Amino acid sequence: MTNRIYIQQLLEIKFQQEQLMNKLDSIINEAKPIPIQNWTEEEHSLFVQCVNKLGKTRNAEIARRIKNKTATQVASHSQKFFLKLKQWVHKNINFTDLNANIQIGQYLADQGLEGEGLKQAMIAIVDLNQ
Repeated sequence: MTNRIYIQQLLEIKFQQEQLMNKLDSIINEAKPIPIQNWTEEEHSLFVQCVNKLGKTRNAEIARRIKNKTATQVASHSQKFFLKLKQWVHKNINFTDLNANIQIGQYLADQGLEGEGLKQAMIAIVDLNQ
């Protein structure tokens, strides 16, 4: 009787090990990195919409709304996007011109920014350290 119980326990342990290994394989497969891909116009447009609603720092939330993009990819895209806005403004706008604010506002609107996104773009443009 003791041997039978021992064998049964061993079989149960082996079964549990197999289940754990299958679960581990599943987790590893899910954790595989998404291959690097350029952002499509549709993804970028959705990104801008999300930034307008959520702000530029809620990368995980934005990534959940944009399929096939991780929070890290969203953060990188956001950083590059706002840097390009800032660079364009500093290269193309004459700040001594009385219409500079109008020109900046028009450029940002052309990029699809409004609400929170517009506010954060303006901060990024003015803040030389960002």
